[in-house]
Amino acid sequence: MDSFDEEDAASTPPPPSELSTSSASTKYAPSRFPDYEAWTIDKFERFPGFTICHDPSRERTWWWQFGFRMKDNRSQPHKIVWICERCFLRNRLKTTHYVFIASTAGGIVRHLSREHKVVPPSRQRTGPVSGNGGAQRNLLDMLHADPTNPRDQSLLSNLHSLFDPAVNQLLLLDWLTYHNLPFNLVNSERFRRLLLYNNPSLQEEQIPSDRTLVNLLTNEYNRARGPVHVLLQKARSMIHFTFDGWTSRQNASFLGINAHFVDRDWKQWRILLALPALRNRHTGAALADEVADTICAFGLQDRIGYYTLDNATNNDTAMEALAAEFDFDKDERRIRCAPHFLNLAVRAMMYGSKRDNFDELLAHWGDKDFMTEEDEQRQLSDAINELGTDDDFGTPSMEEDLELETAPEQSQDQCQVPEIINAEKVDKYRKFGPFGKLHNIGIALRMNSQLLEDFYEAQRQTAPTEPVLAWVQNVCTRWQSDEAMASRALLKRSAVNRMLSIIEERWVSQGGKEQDRPAILKENLSLEEWKVVATVQKILQPFKVASKQLQGEGISGKRSTSGGFDEYFQVVEMLLDHLELAVQGVIIEENDDHIMEEVHLFDDMDAKTRKLLKIYIKLGWKKLNDYYGKLTSTAYVAAVVFHPCKKWRTLEQLWNQLPSRQTSEWRKTYEGNLTRVWEEKYKDMAHEVACNAVSASESNSALDYIERRLAFSRSLVRPDSQERQSKRRKQSATLPVQDELDQYLSEPPVDNIAYKVDPIAWWRDVGAVRFPRLSYMAVDFLTIASSSAETERDFSSCGRMVTPLRCRLRRHIVAMAQCLRSWSKAGIYRPTLPLGLLEGDNWRQVLQLASRVSVDRDT
Repeated sequence: MDSFDEEDAASTPPPPSELSTSSASTKYAPSRFPDYEAWTIDKFERFPGFTICHDPSRERTWWWQFGFRMKDNRSQPHKIVWICERCFLRNRLKTTHYVFIASTAGGIVRHLSREHKVVPPSRQRTGPVSGNGGAQRNLLDMLHADPTNPRDQSLLSNLHSLFDPAVNQLLLLDWLTYHNLPFNLVNSERFRRLLLYNNPSLQEEQIPSDRTLVNLLTNEYNRARGPVHVLLQKARSMIHFTFDGWTSRQNASFLGINAHFVDRDWKQWRILLALPALRNRHTGAALADEVADTICAFGLQDRIGYYTLDNATNNDTAMEALAAEFDFDKDERRIRCAPHFLNLAVRAMMYGSKRDNFDELLAHWGDKDFMTEEDEQRQLSDAINELGTDDDFGTPSMEEDLELETAPEQSQDQCQVPEIINAEKVDKYRKFGPFGKLHNIGIALRMNSQLLEDFYEAQRQTAPTEPVLAWVQNVCTRWQSDEAMASRALLKRSAVNRMLSIIEERWVSQGGKEQDRPAILKENLSLEEWKVVATVQKILQPFKVASKQLQGEGISGKRSTSGGFDEYFQVVEMLLDHLELAVQGVIIEENDDHIMEEVHLFDDMDAKTRKLLKIYIKLGWKKLNDYYGKLTSTAYVAAVVFHPCKKWRTLEQLWNQLPSRQTSEWRKTYEGNLTRVWEEKYKDMAHEVACNAVSASESNSALDYIERRLAFSRSLVRPDSQERQSKRRKQSATLPVQDELDQYLSEPPVDNIAYKVDPIAWWRDVGAVRFPRLSYMAVDFLTIASSSAETERDFSSCGRMVTPLRCRLRRHIVAMAQCLRSWSKAGIYRPTLPLGLLEGDNWRQVLQLASRVSVDRDT
């Protein structure tokens, strides 16, 4: 009698040595038997004491089609054993390591299921895949390979050996961190089923758990710090920094620290260096300690460049502490985040009292730019007084008196334009005027589903062929939301008016009682108020373009304007010029053909509304001009000068057309500062020999929006100003050539579209050869960040990771995951790909097998 033991009589077929009469064994009888001719003499030499004991009448159980029936003569009494055919055909040297020999039914079933993903026929599903077993496949079945064919045997063995479970774990970790997915996703039964189905070489126990991935994250983070450290140490430029604080919805605070630089291969990098947790008060000293620790951890004490920060007070304190520790000029190394102070300028023009913005006050840790109610009233009064000489603020003319007398009466619900222009009246109108009404309409739509359906129905009635759009609601902390709300309201103006008509008609039909009058009817905008919305929306368009432009990564190739630091100064100058013209009632707009044209703002607008709009514009100009006066660092001008297609000519054109900045002292001051920096740091430095080829011929450069806007404004400048500019160019061209800086400045700007969008490419191809030392100075200024937008992007990624469902996630894990994500995205860190291990011969075998399989299927 055979010595097979039954594992479970209820679920396991009878032992293979017994003649089974059960229906299950008969139903799943083998349709084939292994090829016993494979037992050649050399095979028997590896299995001493074994003889063939093949008896089809006794091999009625399903697993006999996957194994040989052999007799082990070494034991007394002799034992009938089952030898796995697939393991046997691998033909390895050490048979005991690769051939499975079993004498029990349970052992056979477990072996086929775990090693070869073969399950009993009773557990197989004909419908959708259910459970891990049904989702698993093996290479033999998937490739339709012949296990008796030596070529297929070798290929299958290679494919099994080339799959590395450790690399599979690295790829899983890289995928989870890059997309901010939870680590416990790998514990999902359906996810594991998907992996097993897509990879026949993968075994279920090789799929890592969430704890394994967290441990692997720590190891990979520590391993990736090495390449990051080497890359920073070998950078060609100084290392510039941006840092800012962020608090999640679960009140977990972090400090994002980013580095911006160019490596020795002239490639620009924007990476996250660290994301330390902030557990104490967010003081400037605390921020400086974290930044200093990060700088020292990467050994960057001697490579510190410029810091691009927002205008929070604690950042001023942090710069003072960093300057004292690393010995640099805090005013020179401090760069103002452009989108941040543009936001402050627009907010001064649009928003009401800062005292109401409690959320924003908390978010910015006490920004010094928030004013008290009294300060804002004083600023409003100053703006009104400065505009006192304007014709609109003088004695009304006869036509204006007639206009005021014949103006249609406003409803009591309207926030009327004040008759007397003073700070209190202006502030009230700004809070409860047309933008306040649009804000209230959005709140009503969000709180009442019936009103929202009325808005959708009004859109279908007024514009049946256009898509139905949702309302865009503004928030107090981002002026772009006000612009977006105004754009959507103007686009759906007919629908808004129709919606209010539907609501009023329904109220009248229900009795029209005053106490039942819908509150949203108080937010009906008059014709003049719609004009105000349209005018302000037009005024904000250049700010919208400028904010998006300066929020770019500063790396060329993705779009015509990359947000490089050389664009910073021009953008601010353009916006100042824009507001100065807007006060006069004129703006410059660009049509669909990219042609600039003048547009008059105040046409068909009553005198009182014109006065209010001028006050708003003046407030925005005052805030913008205030920050313009803080741009004292030489870096702002140096980035323009070291752009090979701009140089001093661009700055001269700017200052020539703007009378308030048309002084010779500006250029003299900046020229002296540039010369001092050049002589102290770069003129006598050692440099590497550049071996760069000069690139292609020059072509006419294409202008972006900012340059088209400035060029049109220059066309309005008086001819005598152009003559003075020409004389200054001639004088500068006759300066004696002394060194690399003088020689570079004496040459005219380059006219090449490729170098216009990528100035660093010119210094790589041409400048490094002709001006080897000056090229270091140039890239140091050109790689400064225009904004801290890169840090904000990391915060957005961090917010997608720190969700309410992951509130127990430890902060150091969040920091490591976000750093690894940034380094992986930049290409510094890469998990090893298993396909890279396949050599050419193995790839040819795979292709040959695939072609053979396709031919067999066709036949």
